[in-house]
Amino acid sequence: MDGMHGRLGAARARPQTLGPARFSFLALTLILGSIGCRSVPVEVAAPTTDRLAVAPERVARVEAGRAIYTGPQKCARCHKPKPVSKYTADEWSNSILPRMSRKAKLTDVERQDVLNNILAASGEARSS
Repeated sequence: MDGMHGRLGAARARPQTLGPARFSFLALTLILGSIGCRSVPVEVAAPTTDRLAVAPERVARVEAGRAIYTGPQKCARCHKPKPVSKYTADEWSNSILPRMSRKAKLTDVERQDVLNNILAASGEARSS
């Protein structure tokens, strides 16, 4: 019995260690996970029109675009708003909005409003 008890006691006493590969994988997973979970406040991602240089006649359309971009019925239904400054105007107009507007089922007017909001927030406003 002592021989058996001795082996069980030794098994319990052995410390569990992570090998270098497991430790690296765990560390990388934690780092990437924390980066992916970081969120930006909506006011930073999509500034309100009072913080933008928008012509008075365009304020309503730019606000409508922000509401679509940040609201739970369209864009923000699937993801948090990305900071508009994260991408160039060209990326928004020619890549991101065409793809995302189909997914969000935006009308042409809604898509243009979102684009106007993004361009105003990035300082590259269009007249339409």
